[in-house]
Amino acid sequence: MEVREKSSSRQLAQRSLDESALRNPPAWLDRVDGAFKGTVNRLPIRDEMDKTINEQLIVEFYSR
Repeated sequence: MEVREKSSSRQLAQRSLDESALRNPPAWLDRVDGAFKGTVNRLPIRDEMDKTINEQLIVEFYSR
């Protein structure tokens, strides 16, 4: 994945990168430091997902 060249997209992405700079990406993601790129290596398994994620809400949202 890559952020578009559009300046508003880059500004939003830069803000997110600055806020998450001290955190390591999950094992199933690769982040290219210094660039607006990343790679999804594989789908995460349930144990690797944040415990605050409510899967039922996601299913309900996409079933509309």
